Amino acid sequence: ATGPGGVLIISPEGKLLEGLGRVSDGQLRFGTAQNFETDTQSHTLRIAFSDSMGHSAQQTITVRLRDVNEAPVLIGTPPAAQALLGQMFEFKANAYFTDVDANDRLRYSATGLPEGLSISADGVITGVPTKTGAPAQVQITATDLGGLSRSTSLTLGVVERLDVVSV
Repeated sequence: ATGPGGVLIISPEGKLLEGLGRVSDGQLRFGTAQNFETDTQSHTLRIAFSDSMGHSAQQTITVRLRDVNEAPVLIGTPPAAQALLGQMFEFKANAYFTDVDANDRLRYSATGLPEGLSISADGVITGVPTKTGAPAQVQITATDLGGLSRSTSLTLGVVERLDVVSV
């Protein structure tokens, strides 16, 4: 690249990184960023400058590319569920969330759960319901280590236990 009073040369020539950028005609050109989910990548560039007076300088720089945190993703819609009064209940809410970020861990919370039920940090709703109630919307939220979250609703009701009569 040329500018007032000099020439800037960036090397290595050729492709810097697929889809990210390249060095061509002495210019560093950036394109669309890639999704780096597993590793931080480093690239070393040598930048040299010379002017019309014969002065020159060069500098080596390292560019480190790292992943950007993305929010959890829903991988389905939880079906409506019913719990039986006084009976152990379990629902794996974690089956409906994922996170594309490598080594990210999701933590779960819920609002609107019937009395006697709770959700673990790992996303499993368990407990013994202590009160019947019409189906209600339970809001389930998954939050990743970077603080991004995604929520979904679960329709959950509690019904009385059906007694079986022998004849």
